[in-house]
Amino acid sequence: MGGTQAMSAAPLESAASTRAAVIGGGSWGTAFARLLVNAGVVTEIICRRPYQSEAINRNHRNPDYLESVELPAELMASTFDDNNLSLADLVVVAVPSKAFREVIHRLAGGISPEAPVLSLTKGLEPETLKRMSQV
Repeated sequence: MGGTQAMSAAPLESAASTRAAVIGGGSWGTAFARLLVNAGVVTEIICRRPYQSEAINRNHRNPDYLESVELPAELMASTFDDNNLSLADLVVVAVPSKAFREVIHRLAGGISPEAPVLSLTKGLEPETLKRMSQV
C-alpha cells in the first residue's frame, strides 16, 4: 500500500449565496440553524409558534429552547404560515418524529422542487413505526 495523500475539502461554493430554511424551532433546529449562520449560510428558522419567531428576531434568543444561547443577529425567524421557504436552496427538517408527517404535509407545497431536503428527525413515527424516509 502506498502512502496517504492529504485530501483538501472543496470550499463551499459561495456559502453566503446559499439560502437554508430550518423547519423546527426546538433545540435541534435552533442549534443547527446557528451552525449554518456561523458557516456563512443565509438561514431562516421556521417556528410553529409566532411568539417564538418574534423573540428570536427581537432578542436573538429562543425563549423555549437553549434560552442561554445567544443566536446570531443574521438568523431570521419566521412561522409556518409566513415564511420564505420557497426561496431556500436547502431545506432542513428538525421536528419530532411524531410531528414529521403533519409538518411535511403542511409545508411541502412551499418547498422548491430543486431544493434538497435534509431530515434531522430521529426515531420512528409512533403510530406506524415507519422511518421518516417512509412517511
